[in-house]
This record gives sequence, structure tokens and C-alpha cells, in this order.
Amino acid sequence: MSRIEDWTNILVDLGISKEHIESMKDYQMQSIARYLPYYEEQKREEKTELISTKKIKGISTGWNTSGNSIYSLFFSVTGEIKLKGEGGVHANRILENFNSLQKNGLKYQHDFYVNETLEPVLRDGLPRLQYFLDDDIYFSGATHRTICALMFNASEMVGKVKVYKKNYVKYENWLLSNDNQKVWKELLKKEFRNIFIKIESNTYNKVTGVEIHFNKPKIFLGEVQVEVRINPSGEELLDKQYFQDEKSRLKFLVKKLEELDELIGDLYSEVKLPFVYRVSLKYNLKFLYEIKLLLEENKYYFIDIRNSRNEIESTLRKIFQRQLITEGSSIIKNKK
Repeated sequence: MSRIEDWTNILVDLGISKEHIESMKDYQMQSIARYLPYYEEQKREEKTELISTKKIKGISTGWNTSGNSIYSLFFSVTGEIKLKGEGGVHANRILENFNSLQKNGLKYQHDFYVNETLEPVLRDGLPRLQYFLDDDIYFSGATHRTICALMFNASEMVGKVKVYKKNYVKYENWLLSNDNQKVWKELLKKEFRNIFIKIESNTYNKVTGVEIHFNKPKIFLGEVQVEVRINPSGEELLDKQYFQDEKSRLKFLVKKLEELDELIGDLYSEVKLPFVYRVSLKYNLKFLYEIKLLLEENKYYFIDIRNSRNEIESTLRKIFQRQLITEGSSIIKNKK
């Protein structure tokens, strides 16, 4: 029998149902980081209150809890469950609660979690609880007490509560920013047929160049500066116009890159060597290729994706024709 099975039998014998223990596999701890950008602490003193444990959605401490279930957190101390992420919980503190349950019984343990008079003898005092009013949820500052209270099916827990209220301006902008970040990340993963996006190495939130790939030397098309706020702070979320503009910029960028990718594919197979060069290549008329030197001044073309489709197409044709001329020159030069 595994230690988890052994512990489970003990919990059942002490009055905790198997159904409740199994339900803790679905009780996932969330990260408080999601809420902090758009919630604001209210100016009021901490109050000692009894709260419903079922409203605890996460644990706001340095321990590795976010993304893990109460079941995994509790039984991880047996060594038979590996938690997601780095690190783990403090096994001895879980065992203190488990041993107390075995020694004193379930009622004692439930009373222990709601007894505010025990504050002076508790290692860290009463739990600090953050209450997010508009979502009616709590985040606990007591890691192991919270895990055990939930696993032992305690209905309430006492703690010192701070209240946070949602700033709806920040919240709406946070939702908009999330949508923008999703578009951005999808763009970074997008596989174009003929181009790739070069990202500046020292930052995650800028597109700085676009280059063409088509089994030939790369042709640099120019720089595109696009800034995207990743996980913006609370103060940044007050600027609604920024995120509306960001949405427009991203929509424009995606559209233009898709258009450019399609245009490059179509044009590259269509563009032909100019007539005079086709004749000179056919008859090995090297002297005509001296005209190629006239193109050297404009060897590097710049494509501004803000230009119209016709302007971009015209520039691309020049790029492809110059490349064909250069290739033809090499063929003539190498002929004996």
C-alpha cells in the first residue's frame, strides 16, 4: 500500500469522506498575480474575520502552490506526487497538521482553524487574507494551514482581512491588453511562407525587422517598430487609448505581413528577367550586362509596410528583377 492510500484511509477513518478527498484533485490554486493589476486595496484597517474556506482561490506566499491542486499539495509530502513548477511545500508543517488531526480528532482541528485567541502561540500569527470584493474570493497568506484546512474539509478559517476593490477602467483595459498579447504571441509563432519576423534580441515586445526567405540570399525589407505591453502594471492600465491604439497597430501589422507574404510568393514566380538581359544572356553578350552597374546605387531597397499594395509590389518587382540580373551576370562571367 502506498503512503497516499495509507494517509487516505486515516483521513476517512477520522471522518473525512473519500468524495471530499477526491474533490480536492479539482481544487486548483490560482495565482494572485492575475488580479493585482486591476484591483486596488481599500483604505481600511485589517479586520479579524471568519471566512468561508470555499472562497479561497489561491495562496499568496512564496511557496509553490499556483497551478497545483489541494490534493497534490497535501500529498506531495509523501514523495509520491511531484508538484508543477519549482520547489514545494514544507513537509514538516503539513505533518504538524496531520499529526494534530490524528491525535486530537477532526472537531478539534476544525476549531483550531477558527480560534482567533491562538494568535499569540501561532508561528506566523493569524493568516493574512486578501479579499477581492467584486469576485468574492480570497487569497491566503498561510500556506500549510490553508492546504490542511481545505483537505480536512474545514468550512471556515479565521484571519486578518484586507479588502481590495476592482477598478473597472483598469479591468477593461486589462482584458483588452490580454487580447492584444494573445494576437502578439500568435504572430510570433506564425509561420509565413516567404518571410520571417526578426525580433530584437534584448526585448520581447518589439518587431524590429522583416526579411524575405525564398532559397536565395535574404533580402532585408526594412524595420518595423511595434511595441506591445506585456503584463502591464496597474498604472499603465489607466491609459485606455494606448491599448485601443495597440490593438489597431497589431491588426494593421498582421494584415500587412500576411499581404506581404502572399505578394512575395506570387511575384517571385511571376517576375522575369527584362528582355534586354534575356537576349544578352541567351547570346552571351557580356557587354550588355555592364548596364547592371547602373543598378548598384539602388542595390538596397527599403519597403515600408505602411505603403500601399501597389507601391510595395513595384518595389518587390525591382528587387526580384535586380536579383535575376545579378544571377545572369554570374552565369555569363562563368561561361568559357
